[in-house]
Amino acid sequence: MRVGFRHGDRRFPFFWECEDQPPARWHGAGEGPVQYVMDSVDGAWAEFLRQEEIWDPVDLAGIARRIWVVELPEDIDDAARPRLDDSELFGGPSSYPTCQEEARRLRSEGARAIVAPSAALLPGCARGQLTDSGLREAPDADGLVWVLLGPHRGLRGWAAVDAGAPTERALSLVRHFGNVPGAGTEKRRSARRSGIERRQTIDLNFDPRHDRRAPGQPDRRSGRDRRAGGQPGPGAGIQAG
Repeated sequence: MRVGFRHGDRRFPFFWECEDQPPARWHGAGEGPVQYVMDSVDGAWAEFLRQEEIWDPVDLAGIARRIWVVELPEDIDDAARPRLDDSELFGGPSSYPTCQEEARRLRSEGARAIVAPSAALLPGCARGQLTDSGLREAPDADGLVWVLLGPHRGLRGWAAVDAGAPTERALSLVRHFGNVPGAGTEKRRSARRSGIERRQTIDLNFDPRHDRRAPGQPDRRSGRDRRAGGQPGPGAGIQAG
């Protein structure tokens, strides 16, 4: 049995089940459900850190995400591979429309799953670690994301970590938007620390149309009231980007 990894909001299942799923790299609006599964735990954390634009270890405090180990389809080795340049495969949100169009082409040809390089991990950073006279970095390995098209209700998942946070090591593995923090980094960090919401979403499963909490219920990370914002949608995992 082949398995992959997802991070997610602890309140929700590990797979999306509805069509009304916010778009991400390999699917557009109304094209869900689409499930994104990474080939390593570091890859799953990298997706979260990249989307949340977290660079500073201090911003790891208070993160409480569930890590799922998820069964992959038996025919996953037949997953279609996109034909795109590296600038599109690894780019930021501006590259999403091109990736979405390529995914539509593959779906029209009968693809049930897509396999692509992880945009969130730097080259070689799916390597993991070894115990060899102490803890050491393993040989380099490039990360992958499997994009499962459809709900995939028959696949099993196991919650390996209920309320976890990435390690400081994970920060060094991430291909951040813009590659490295720029001149505006401190301003963005201070905004996070002061409780100002910089993004509409926490994990790209966040959609105000799927609000399941009463107004005034505290945010899962900061504890602040989120009356003015949306809430996580019915899915719970990563959206690769």
